[in-house]
Amino acid sequence: MSYLKIVIANILIFYSTLIFSQVSINTDGSSPDNSAMLDVKSNNKGFLLPRMTTTERDQIQQPAEGLMIFNTSDNALNYFSGQVWFTVNSVNLCSPVISTQPVDFAGCAGVNATFTTSANGDGLSYLWQEDQGAGFSDITDGGIYSGANTNSLIISGILLSMNNYTYRCIISGTCPPADTTTVVSLGVYSPVQITDHPYPQQGCEFSTVHFSVGATGDNLSYQWQEDSGNGFVNTYYNGYNTDLLDVDVYSGMDGYLYRCIVTDNCSNADTSGSAGLTVFTIIYINTPPANQTVTAGGNASFSVSVTGDVIGYQWEEDQGNGYAPLSDGGIYSGANTQTLTITGVTSSMNGYQYRCTMYGNCNVETSPGATLTVN
Repeated sequence: MSYLKIVIANILIFYSTLIFSQVSINTDGSSPDNSAMLDVKSNNKGFLLPRMTTTERDQIQQPAEGLMIFNTSDNALNYFSGQVWFTVNSVNLCSPVISTQPVDFAGCAGVNATFTTSANGDGLSYLWQEDQGAGFSDITDGGIYSGANTNSLIISGILLSMNNYTYRCIISGTCPPADTTTVVSLGVYSPVQITDHPYPQQGCEFSTVHFSVGATGDNLSYQWQEDSGNGFVNTYYNGYNTDLLDVDVYSGMDGYLYRCIVTDNCSNADTSGSAGLTVFTIIYINTPPANQTVTAGGNASFSVSVTGDVIGYQWEEDQGNGYAPLSDGGIYSGANTQTLTITGVTSSMNGYQYRCTMYGNCNVETSPGATLTVN
């Protein structure tokens, strides 16, 4: 009976030792270090963590903070921070490791620009730098800059002169080395400025004329306007929202004015000067010259009535061998007007024919011939 008691006591002592003692795994029989719950020693074998893919890792339910695995998808050690999985890519886990890079910024002059980064590590400090074209230099708070030593740099009221400046952040921690973000750029949109104003145009009715405007700036939009005598209003001819407007011309549009409003993507607008339209009308013969009968020694006149813009008249005479132009002199006057006058016709002119050719900006029109009969 006393022997059984001794056996039971030894068993209890053995299990209590397993529960409360440290564990040493080695081949030399050494005891575990006092600070270690598990002390593994070997000079020819390693310690193997659980191996799994990223998908398998993400299926772990409620991973503990500090849990480590070897990620076979990335061939890297991963540890759980308590919120997200991180890749161990530094000898010292307290070294800064950038997790979010800043991104490029583009905006209108006067708006605020912000560049932001984030990192993991112990005792992090930040130093933003700017390159205006001659190399990077440190930024200090003041003027338009704030947050120069935080993870977010704010530039209040960016200037047009700062277009294409670049920025980066150097992040230091308790443990070296420091880590530097990627370089990002600041874009400042150029405001609109009209450089070439539209010119006056001339055109014949039923033709098309073109008005153009030149402007500089970023992301420009155009709106042409027309003034028919009652003030400018938006027009919608072909090209009304481009730098080239096509206007279909009609006779009643003579004296119309055209201009363009150019707007950039910062809502700045510039208005061009106005340009006038001159419309030339086509020549039409209303009344051709009529046949004339006179007595020898008398006077004869031939007239033509037209509509349209005429810039010149030329009367012609056909004595039987074809028409030839007339000029003032002798018995002829008004050879270059609407009415030709012949003073003192002779009997030899019986049967002569007369016609008028009219020249315009848009066309040339020739009247039918009229016959002179001399009694």
